[in-house]
Amino acid sequence: SASAELPMTDPGEFASVGPALTRAMRHNGMSPAGPLIQHTAVTIDGTRNHLLRQTRAETLIDIPGFVTAPAHSLTNCVLARFEGAAADLGIVYSALAVYAYEREIGLTGEFHVVFVEQVDLDVTVDVFASTTATET
Repeated sequence: SASAELPMTDPGEFASVGPALTRAMRHNGMSPAGPLIQHTAVTIDGTRNHLLRQTRAETLIDIPGFVTAPAHSLTNCVLARFEGAAADLGIVYSALAVYAYEREIGLTGEFHVVFVEQVDLDVTVDVFASTTATET
């Protein structure tokens, strides 16, 4: 499967960008698969936010304004599941930072938030935080 991603300037744009990404994929003959994924990378140059969606397409299709890739993967990470009000989602980042600090695990500043479920204003998300090395 392939994936498509759309840069976001504001993480709060998720509600409007998610459906736009899905529509663009369908319009270009790609069948969306799986949940939406928000990818955030905090670097010395600032923060980059992207919204990703997998597709069932066997071949890669260029979508104007979007980045398409044959695959998206993540290695060396810690995981936290959050269930609660979407407005409280920020607490999971603090929890992951504390967890990593207590176990002397280095974080890269890169996060993938997988939106598993949303009911009204409550969400279930899996947050993957990239680490600097493989932990044993």
